[in-house]
Amino acid sequence: VNVEANRLTRRFGAVADQWQIELSSRVAFGVEWLAGLREEQPPKSFFWVELPKAHNKTTFLALVCSWLLCYSQRKLLISVCAAAQKQAGLIRAAMQILRDRNPALLKHLHITDRRVSGPGGTLTINTSDEHTGQGEFPDLTIAEEVTIWHPTRGEALWSTLHANWLKRSGLFFVLSNAGYQASWQEKRYAD
Repeated sequence: VNVEANRLTRRFGAVADQWQIELSSRVAFGVEWLAGLREEQPPKSFFWVELPKAHNKTTFLALVCSWLLCYSQRKLLISVCAAAQKQAGLIRAAMQILRDRNPALLKHLHITDRRVSGPGGTLTINTSDEHTGQGEFPDLTIAEEVTIWHPTRGEALWSTLHANWLKRSGLFFVLSNAGYQASWQEKRYAD
């Protein structure tokens, strides 16, 4: 897969740091199971990953989601929640860049402002300041940069997303920076 590295198109395997390879390995079993490539459920279905700023959290999510939407053998519903529309737009933009750099691999991705679809399913892009998550049971729930979600609306959305995930056999990814001490996010991380 080709990615953007220092404003150049480079093969991911050639530019990936060891931690990126390890992160990919940590979630691979679950992602393959979700895509219908493994029958055995993964030993872990909840992943909370903290990375410093500028460590390509958004690109990582875009890689996982783009692959699932193009190659999953099951029709999936993926829900990505970010703090605000600007952050949510970064996810969509990262998927667009991946599609542009990998036209043969990702040609079936259809990207709009709030939705990405492909043969493997649909991804919706939501923001914590406007989305309730009520009645939504995605196969993959992604909480992007959860440490900057609104103190009350963000926590309410988190509670709904987490409760919905517990009701459905799917995956839940949280990718964020370290955040703030004594916040609701830190308490959820400790749980």
